[in-house]
Amino acid sequence: MLSKARTAICATFLTGLALVAQTTSAEALQTDIGSGTGNCPSGQMCLWADYDFHQGQGVSKLGSLATSTAISDLGKIYKDGAVDWGMQDVASSAYNNSGSRWCLYVDNGYSGTYLWVDPGWQGQLYSPFQDSISSLKPCSG
Repeated sequence: MLSKARTAICATFLTGLALVAQTTSAEALQTDIGSGTGNCPSGQMCLWADYDFHQGQGVSKLGSLATSTAISDLGKIYKDGAVDWGMQDVASSAYNNSGSRWCLYVDNGYSGTYLWVDPGWQGQLYSPFQDSISSLKPCSG
C-alpha cells in the first residue's frame, strides 16, 4: 500500500513539473503579439514582419513574436499539421525590451553575419538584416 502511495505522489509531482515547464515555455515565447512596441512584454526581444512595428502575416509566416529565450531556427517556431510556422527571413523591425544585449543572425544555428541589439534599442532593420534574420539569442560583448 505504501508503495502505491509513493508512486501516486511521484506521478503527481512529475505532472506538476510538466505543467510548470509548459507554463514557463509559453511565457518565454509569444507569437503574433500585435503591432506597436507597447505590445512587447518587459524582458523580451520582439520582432515584427513589417516596418514601424506593424504585424504582417503571410502563408506559414508569423506577423510578430516576443521571446526571452534563444531561437536557433526562426522558420520552425511551431508546427500546425505538416506546416512549420515561423518568422524566418521576414523581420523588418525590432525592439529589445530586455536588460540584455541580443544577437540577430542571418543564418540558422546562430551563425553568419549578426547584429547586436542593445537593451532598449528599437527601430527598423536595414540591409543586410531586413527580411534576413534566421536565429537570435542573448549575447555578450
